[in-house]
Order: sequence, then C-alpha cells, then structure tokens
Amino acid sequence: MGFIKFAEEKKWKAWKEQEEIILRNHGVKEAVIQELYEYDWHDFKRNRSFGEHQTVSDDLVHFLGCSLDTYEVTSMDALLDQLSDVKLYYLLKDLDNLTQMIIYMKFQGYSSMEISKKLHVTVRSIDCKLYRLRKKYKNQ
Repeated sequence: MGFIKFAEEKKWKAWKEQEEIILRNHGVKEAVIQELYEYDWHDFKRNRSFGEHQTVSDDLVHFLGCSLDTYEVTSMDALLDQLSDVKLYYLLKDLDNLTQMIIYMKFQGYSSMEISKKLHVTVRSIDCKLYRLRKKYKNQ
C-alpha cells in the first residue's frame, strides 16, 4: 500500500506533542526537548522516505485484493483469474507480455534488480513501467 504522507505526519506530531508534555512535566530542559525533537524529526523523515519508495509488490497485492500468503500463483493467467477488481483485470489483461511478466515476477517476490537480470531490461525501465501502470490505474 502507498504511504500517506499527511496522515503519518499528523500522527507523528500528535505523538510528539504528548511526549513533550510529559518531558516538561518531568522538568526536562527546553534545549534537551528541542534536541530530541530534531532527532525524532530526522528519524521520521528517514522512515517516511523509505515508506514512499517501498517496493511495488505491496501496491500490487493491495490492487489484487489478496495477500501473498493466501494464493499460490503459478502463471499470469492464474493471477488474472484471482482478481476481484474488474478495472484492474482489464488493465492487466491488455498489457504487453513484458509488462505482464514484470508484474507476475513482482507478485512472486522478485526485486526489480532480479527481474532486470532475468528479462535483460534495465531497472529504470521496470520501475517506469510499474509507475506508469499505477498511474494509469489510479486515473481510470
């Protein structure tokens, strides 16, 4: 699933405000509180960056409406047969064979680097195809 930046930041700020109240009640100096805030903010931004750039397979599992543990997919046709989203079914069905193979391999848990080695395409090409596919799905 995608990372919702605003919601995560709102939760972090609420948590941080509660923490600062507790620290002030225990007599911690403002300089220390500010230093903790800056450290936690840096850590939050690093985690947010990771969440925003997480692998696409999570999105595919979300789009497919199933989890990797529940289904054993042996082919792209089997993957298409398990779709509950009609819009996604037609989107994936009409793709070229290379993009279908990339999606199938992502669903199987391959990284973009592993897929690029097996299919002899660049990692950038794979990531671009998946990005465009997600964008096309969201705009339908």
